[in-house]
Amino acid sequence: MPANPSGADRPDPDKFETIAYRWYMQGDPVRALRFAYQGAQQSPGDVRFPLLLALIYDTGLDRPDLALPEYRRALSLQPWMGLPNTIARRMQYLNRQAVLRRVDRSFTQDAILPLPAGRVAVFPLLPSGPRAPDADLTTGLTALLVHAACMATDTPSTDPLDLLLISHEFVQRLPLASPEEFARWSGAAHTLAGNLIDLGEGRLRIELRLLGTDGVRSIQGTVSEPDSLYLRLATGVASLLETSLPDVVTPPLSSPLALVVYGKSLQHYLSGRVQTAVENLSQARQLDPKSTLISHTYRRVESDFAGSTVADTLMAAYKLIRNQPPPAEAASGMLEATQNLLAPLPSTQTGTETSNPYKPPRDAQ
Repeated sequence: MPANPSGADRPDPDKFETIAYRWYMQGDPVRALRFAYQGAQQSPGDVRFPLLLALIYDTGLDRPDLALPEYRRALSLQPWMGLPNTIARRMQYLNRQAVLRRVDRSFTQDAILPLPAGRVAVFPLLPSGPRAPDADLTTGLTALLVHAACMATDTPSTDPLDLLLISHEFVQRLPLASPEEFARWSGAAHTLAGNLIDLGEGRLRIELRLLGTDGVRSIQGTVSEPDSLYLRLATGVASLLETSLPDVVTPPLSSPLALVVYGKSLQHYLSGRVQTAVENLSQARQLDPKSTLISHTYRRVESDFAGSTVADTLMAAYKLIRNQPPPAEAASGMLEATQNLLAPLPSTQTGTETSNPYKPPRDAQ
């Protein structure tokens, strides 16, 4: 049994921080949480508390869903020492963990839905016909469909990667389940599904459906022109959902080879091979450097990979922060030091010479 960590006779909220930190370091995150919350209530502008709460939830309790809001709160308080980039990377990693946790719970608790209410969901495109389309191409086209669905429903807060991750996890657990079963499980307001048919000679047809309705749209295109295919796909999605597209729709990528490499990188990412996904996405960026979709995915996946290794860095930064004076005291100290630095030096001259450093020089004798 570890010794009961009692705080020194320090004024609040420092006392709460000291006790919370000691419990955390002694491996009791529950008790640490109690005192960290009391300190946060006493001093809501102190960056130490949301950062400590985030670390407790993150590394102590394995609750990425609860750590994320605390990391956001820490960012809003403008933490010292260049921490924002490190925190942002950790948050990207935790975001994927939070999505996976929500999916896990949705299979065991009926009240938990993997998607927030009102969102759109997309079931992965199903290969159909005598010629099975390339798996990487199929994943890439599914990603374009997800991107078009988010744009048509005007849900910028929904990251297409999250939707892909949710549908991938469902298929991995229930490989024989139908798109309709996925729609009921996801709880989405609208669910899109479709069959991908290889017509030969690089020609494709997507039979797109809005589940729960009779709506079907047949979309044809070629592998060599993914930008044109995307525009037709976006138009079909908007028609099924009875929404309007923006006045100007810019295809998120234009290179057919980049689309295939992008699809391959997504398969690695969705399967948890994040480092390999980063390497593939780097190749896709070189193939289509102007692609907004590939660039966005690369930044998120790279941050996800980097964020998986920075927990120790955040803990070390927290230890430094807790030993620093509060920001107001630090600013006061810096002001005093600056004033002392700029103060005039005592004069070594005699007579009527003054210590004013800005007086004009005397005429030469």
